[in-house]
Amino acid sequence: MEMLLFGGFDLKFVLGVFVGVICIVFTTLLLISKRNARVAKWLTQFFVNYRWAFVILIVLPLSGLFDIFWFLRHQLIKSRRSHLSHQERVEEVQEQIRKWRASGSKKPLSTARPSWLSYSTRTSSYKEKCHLIKLDLGDVLEIDKEKMTVRVEPMVNIGHLSRTLFEEGLTLAVMPDMEDITIAGLTMGYGFESSSHVYGTFSETILRYEVVLADATVVYASQHENRELFHCLPMCYGTLGFITALDIKVIPAKKYAKIMYIPVFGLEEAAEVFTKYSMEEKPHQLVECLILNEKRGVVLVGDFVDQVAEKSKMNSIGWWFKPWYYKHCEYLVSTCKVMEEYIPLRQYYQRYMRGIFWELALIIPFGNNMFFRTLYGWMLPPKVPFLKLTQNEFIRKYYEDLHVLQDILVPVTILHETLKKFNQWLGVYPLRLCPCRHPWKEPSGLLKTARCQDGRDHEMYVDVGVWGVPQSNQFEPVTSIRKVEDWAVNNRCYQAMGVSYMSKEQYEQMFDTSLYNKVRMVYHAEGAFPHVYDKVKKQPTGEYYFSHSPHSTNSCANSNEA
Repeated sequence: MEMLLFGGFDLKFVLGVFVGVICIVFTTLLLISKRNARVAKWLTQFFVNYRWAFVILIVLPLSGLFDIFWFLRHQLIKSRRSHLSHQERVEEVQEQIRKWRASGSKKPLSTARPSWLSYSTRTSSYKEKCHLIKLDLGDVLEIDKEKMTVRVEPMVNIGHLSRTLFEEGLTLAVMPDMEDITIAGLTMGYGFESSSHVYGTFSETILRYEVVLADATVVYASQHENRELFHCLPMCYGTLGFITALDIKVIPAKKYAKIMYIPVFGLEEAAEVFTKYSMEEKPHQLVECLILNEKRGVVLVGDFVDQVAEKSKMNSIGWWFKPWYYKHCEYLVSTCKVMEEYIPLRQYYQRYMRGIFWELALIIPFGNNMFFRTLYGWMLPPKVPFLKLTQNEFIRKYYEDLHVLQDILVPVTILHETLKKFNQWLGVYPLRLCPCRHPWKEPSGLLKTARCQDGRDHEMYVDVGVWGVPQSNQFEPVTSIRKVEDWAVNNRCYQAMGVSYMSKEQYEQMFDTSLYNKVRMVYHAEGAFPHVYDKVKKQPTGEYYFSHSPHSTNSCANSNEA
């Protein structure tokens, strides 16, 4: 029976007209916004405030379908890859480079992976001027339990690799929190985790690289062959060659992580307690710190274990209906007691994933609400690439002006002073601290190294993760980030390149590019790949579409209910 509405018009017709009018209105507004800044600001603010509706209705289901698609795709191409060996896939990369050389090598080389698929926030606009090389390299090649290594191709993501290793009772020595990050991304950029005070950065656990150079030859780089290339590949952002395989150190996987939560009050106490546990002669296997605000935080220390001593302390935090991990930590701090619990190992590794640390609270303000978690928590998190793909130029500019995404590696000796400066200039909370062992080595690569005066073979650094909306009244886009960069340059710190406004002179003062420049010449990268500085630099436009208003833009971050 046909449903009638308003004098004979059926419901489908009315809904169609309504949707059509809405589409026309928004299309008109979008066209006007390109010419009118006030309309652009209003429209962007509207989309940002109600972006949660689009994410829940569109992005979350697409994220689930995307996971299913990639799983099925992986299963379907297994048979092809069983016949097409790793060597043959490397030869395909070589052939693409030979064709580029035969065409005159007019454009620099880059991977063909779309920038929206990257976990990085950088827009990768440089790829528009590059010759793109397709890398069909996404397999786990070999697990060697005797040597305790795994050989992988660069496009393998952490989720796939961790599941494969867990089946063999193994895990990575430095295991990232986000499963969609690729091995190539970790190697070419930074990789810090709660075990980095023992093992260093992720790249410190890589034993050997297979690399295709710009002349289409394949070389191997390790401590024993092509040592200079080996030490320059980490953090070069793919500007020396195409990595086609890596041998990575693995360790035995235990069943649980035993975590102790130590409340701290004030930045000074947080730095003091965190430094104490990071610098112990026989440290815990896991150390990190969440600074929830200027007055309170929690230091987390732990170890891997196979047995749960007290079943009442077991906490399976990975269930979809459980509070986001940082909110769980907030609750434990509010008790003002030292607490202890056991977390299944894989769930510990994924502890920040559902809330994308705490960033998802800026998009879905009620995301940690108990009812929302129960109904929709199983679909979290939305895929970061889809969040990037569904934001226009104005939304991207909004987040650039009113949002900070930086990782600064600072010596542990100046941690407290650094936290005070960041509180003054940025006022972003929570902050995440991970200690990182920075060993002395020769040659040093891009990160400078020096022998410690106390005779140790390493120096302890701290990765300060600054991700969120600034609450400081002193914050200004670009200006405040430049203050952070100046502080980093003058105090032997390193910036993990999110958005960098440093000049090339500052960059070369922060990083040691002498060996890197030499390696570019020796291994035919000069002129064939962009310089690393050209890939990470960001030129300020001098225009701020959106003014900073503390507390108003971040109100959603504090509205989550535990």
